[in-house]
Amino acid sequence: MLTKRPLVFFTMLFLLGLVFGKQYLAVPPVAPSGLVQLTGIIISDPSQGEKVSKFIISDYKYGAVSVVYLANEPLLRYGDRVRLEGILQNESSYKNPGISSFSDYLTTRKIFFQGIVGSGDLMIVARNRGNPLKRLAISLKSKLVAIHQQTLPAPCDSLLNSIIFGNQATPLPEGLQQEYKKAGIIHLLVVSGSQVALLIGSCLWLCRLLRFSVLNTFLTASIFNLLFLLITGAEPSITRASIMAEIALIGRSLGRDNDVYTTMAAAALVLAVFNPQILLNAGFQLSFAATWALVFGVPKLERSFSRKLPKWLAGPSALAVAPFLFTTPLTIFQFSGLSLVSLPFNFILIPWLELLVTLGFISTLAGLLWLPLAFFLNGANYFLLLVLQVLVHFFAGLPLSYIFLAAPPLVLVLLFYVWLLVFLENLQSNKYSAKLVSGTLLIILLAWGTSNFISAPRLLTITMIDVGQGDSILVETPRGKKILIDTGDKNAGKFAVLPVLQRKGINYLDLFIASHEHDDHIGGLPLLLGNIKPGKYLEATETPKEISAIIKRAKLPQFKVTEQMRYQLDPDTKILFLPPVQGAGDEANVNEKCLSIKVIYKHFSMLFTGDLDQAGEANLLNVMRQGPADLLRANILKVGHHGSKGSSSTDFLKAVAPQAALISCGRHNKFGHPHRDALQRLDQLHIPYYRTDRSGAITVKTDGERFFIKPYIAEHRPCK
Repeated sequence: MLTKRPLVFFTMLFLLGLVFGKQYLAVPPVAPSGLVQLTGIIISDPSQGEKVSKFIISDYKYGAVSVVYLANEPLLRYGDRVRLEGILQNESSYKNPGISSFSDYLTTRKIFFQGIVGSGDLMIVARNRGNPLKRLAISLKSKLVAIHQQTLPAPCDSLLNSIIFGNQATPLPEGLQQEYKKAGIIHLLVVSGSQVALLIGSCLWLCRLLRFSVLNTFLTASIFNLLFLLITGAEPSITRASIMAEIALIGRSLGRDNDVYTTMAAAALVLAVFNPQILLNAGFQLSFAATWALVFGVPKLERSFSRKLPKWLAGPSALAVAPFLFTTPLTIFQFSGLSLVSLPFNFILIPWLELLVTLGFISTLAGLLWLPLAFFLNGANYFLLLVLQVLVHFFAGLPLSYIFLAAPPLVLVLLFYVWLLVFLENLQSNKYSAKLVSGTLLIILLAWGTSNFISAPRLLTITMIDVGQGDSILVETPRGKKILIDTGDKNAGKFAVLPVLQRKGINYLDLFIASHEHDDHIGGLPLLLGNIKPGKYLEATETPKEISAIIKRAKLPQFKVTEQMRYQLDPDTKILFLPPVQGAGDEANVNEKCLSIKVIYKHFSMLFTGDLDQAGEANLLNVMRQGPADLLRANILKVGHHGSKGSSSTDFLKAVAPQAALISCGRHNKFGHPHRDALQRLDQLHIPYYRTDRSGAITVKTDGERFFIKPYIAEHRPCK
């Protein structure tokens, strides 16, 4: 039967999703120019901070629009009908190879526009519109979250709310989320089957106690199931669990046995029908892989482990190992990372988590009835959460607790799952079969480990990462040295630079170079140092005190470039540092103190000028006149200061004589970069240029003689 062949079924479903998913993708419409008036209902739970509010509005003309309102008044709620006026733009975010962006996520939800609305340009027309059940769920969520906020100190309140209702309820601080990721238990913050099972089980117990009829029991449990789905945000994992629970409830009401494979397949089918693209969603894939591990992998591993382990140890061991085996390939493929401590930590955590989730649910329900009772119960939860925090901090702090791995080819991931099925089916068979499947795994792992090494061309690769309005450049030498120049700002460091390094499997940088102290160039450094430690830190200007303190705590060798010098990376690759002239610039113009860098590989060179303007360029021209005539000459120029009006003077461009130029700038940036005057000077000298605001990340590859430039968004050709 098909239900006995889950791999075959899900493979067919996946391929169908690929076929129909392309048809589902709508072509994003172009945003209108000028001020636009929108009138519609807020269809999300608004997030209101000190200075900004964010929500999604359903407008009859433009569909769902993601709105950023530059104020926090009036108090907005789901279901409010509002009228607003602002600028409508196509939703955009960083565009880098292999990295899914927030824009991609919104597109899958058919949200193509972002509205920027100024303070006072919004008016509430009516209240209490929208779906009454969703409005009830959001109101109920606020009350439930408040119970733990009133009975637990921070951050334990947010942590318990995240474990019970998901991280969307009350997001944890960024540093704490990073620790959970490194410890390999970030799944704790994603609501899934265990919470739904506990809720439905409690519901059924209460209905039996009250002697409800079969129909009333079904309706009661279904309403609670739907409310919980809406409360937790209806992400793929919780939606999968809720659909499976609902199918099981229907079968129970009809007196039918529940076949878990049939239920899984039906849940996947329902999700795919409404959104075929969800088949490519990491949350969807990991949720089904974890469920498959529980229903297929755990029983087989438990029977095998029980031969050599006591029964009380065999069960927890299988519960820890099976999900690890079934989800790790997808985790590496989707996120290019692996927690090396997740397996032992999850083994310790399983009984702890069950107790914590159960007590958390009980304290939540108790708080609805009588808040002092929640105080009493959360005393026990507080102890459990404190111990959890200590364990997380310990495991996350272990050396190499979390490593970056280059994503394996999809075919190797599929081969691993084929091996896993064969291996588990042969656990009870003879030794020859076990050796055969184990040897197959070794071949797969060797193929994965060598695939990148064999396929990687021996070229110098320079990637101008799309960080919006800022700079970040990754240099990879043919002999494996890794150098990073700048990190962009804090957001870019988190959503662009670190993911790019992670996707490439880079765990170590030989050198980090800070061009200067501005936030759009080194704002992402603290996050970077929390995940990747460079061998050396080079700078020309004074690093801000808070970042300097982080560098010292990381015990990172720090060097200041005060004179022209060469740094030999490997036999064929070197870096020429061109520091600012002593006394150049002042406190008001740090850009003149910017460090310029020239990367040289055989007969190829590329010049990076940071945020140099024409005054800084003039200083470099004076240095050139006193030294080698080809000091500034380069095949490619990274245009200074994001293509500002005061950069890229004609004399400087003639001295560099680049064959191409790259410009790092943000989409719709408030500075108007790149300026038309700078672009005009490039055009006059017939220098083609690429822009990250149009092309996304830009990759340069060279063998030392020839070079080619590849923009991430291929349809954008160089401008001439």
